[in-house]
Amino acid sequence: MPESIIYTSTDQRQHFPHLTIHFGGATARASGKESLMLRTKQIVIVALSLAFGLVFMGSSRAEDPKKRPLSEADLLVLLNLGLDDDCIVARLKRGGIAFKADDAVLARLKKAGASPEVLAALRRKEPLEYSKRPILTFRGDLKELSRIVFSPDGKTLALAGKEASTVELWDTATGKLAAERKHSAPVTCLAFSPDGKTLAVGYERQLQLWNTVTGEKRHTLKGHTDPVWLVQFTPDSKTLISRDESWEADVRLWDVTTGEKKRTLAIEPGRSFGPTFMKVLSTDERWARFYDGGSRAISPDGSITVRRSRERMLNLGTAKTGSLPEADYLIFSPDSATVFLSKDKTVKRLEVATGRPHKIHSDHTSWISSLALSPDQKVLATGSQDKTAILWDLEANKCRATLEGHRGLVQVCFSRDGKLLCSFSPYDRTVKLWDVRTGKARASLGEEDVCVRLVAFSPTNNLLAVAWQDDVVQLWDTDRLPPPK
Repeated sequence: MPESIIYTSTDQRQHFPHLTIHFGGATARASGKESLMLRTKQIVIVALSLAFGLVFMGSSRAEDPKKRPLSEADLLVLLNLGLDDDCIVARLKRGGIAFKADDAVLARLKKAGASPEVLAALRRKEPLEYSKRPILTFRGDLKELSRIVFSPDGKTLALAGKEASTVELWDTATGKLAAERKHSAPVTCLAFSPDGKTLAVGYERQLQLWNTVTGEKRHTLKGHTDPVWLVQFTPDSKTLISRDESWEADVRLWDVTTGEKKRTLAIEPGRSFGPTFMKVLSTDERWARFYDGGSRAISPDGSITVRRSRERMLNLGTAKTGSLPEADYLIFSPDSATVFLSKDKTVKRLEVATGRPHKIHSDHTSWISSLALSPDQKVLATGSQDKTAILWDLEANKCRATLEGHRGLVQVCFSRDGKLLCSFSPYDRTVKLWDVRTGKARASLGEEDVCVRLVAFSPTNNLLAVAWQDDVVQLWDTDRLPPPK
């Protein structure tokens, strides 16, 4: 007759009211060695079940055990007990989890036997241990931070200073300086390749390509006549595009594998009103767009160049040029089919195929200083010199919320999952996070006497990096911030 262990304590029945574990087999007919192994297995499982029961009984006086969040250790016990997936998922829905189910944790649980259904349930849960403090704070040797860039996997944060010739690479998990990349002149620009294997650094009239895995130099690219100001990889990571800050700056395309220059394309000379940025539209290097002005908007599939008052579109293969409406700032949709552009107080939407712009709104009282499109392309955020930001519902074509509280022109960016909007001002002492769905303030991060210099969201999670004017960098886990009341 099969032997059974049945949970009968009140706490255990509350968690798993139908749980029965059977040990099948006729132990009387088993050999002495097999019988000993079977008994040992039974004892181990009994011990695990008793330990699991004690974990919950210890907290049952203070709270409803059905709603107690599970720790990673609790889940490992459940998996070792071989519980049914539906039972574990139901328990997760009732009580949630007391840890962050990141990729490393999910990998450990998968190795321990967690099914795809359990892992999916964990991915949907948010940690219940909230915190209003940054998870890491560090300061390197760089002064006047001018660049702050996450690697594609989010594990490394690259920092460059205004007059520094060194790029610092920080580990985002430990907050420790992982490596330094030294150059012979102050760094003017940097970029990671989309595949994460190469770091390109511009300094003086040349570029240095670094192998991010080995830390070795790959190639030194020379040929520019003025300091390199723009560097960008094509989406396939095979080509690097660079441009210097000279009056008649040409665009140079480099083979990342060999380090050789593939070709040089002339850009019509014109007065530059600020730093240059560029957008690469396709993996076959067919199109890039250039503008005269000062936008720092970065699109999901490349980068963007804006110069005030005039725009040029360049075919990187044929050097054919085109044009779009005059704009101060603009961003592209992920598929590059739609452009959102602003001029003074007005923001418009333009379909690239037709070239026809449509007005979205003119609700700001001063000129627009930044644009951001949510990952699901349903919300457009605008920051303005009027010290406000606006969340605009593109489907309903109406204002979702006007966000106030800054002291100067506002910059905006969305978190990776699109649930949060980050707003800040260079003249401000706070970084504000807003709930995109409700438009309510989620958190205010900052110091009383230090202004904000730069912010950046990780491309793989909702980790937010904030660089302050005193060159301190903080990493905030926005998933752990308390929810709005």
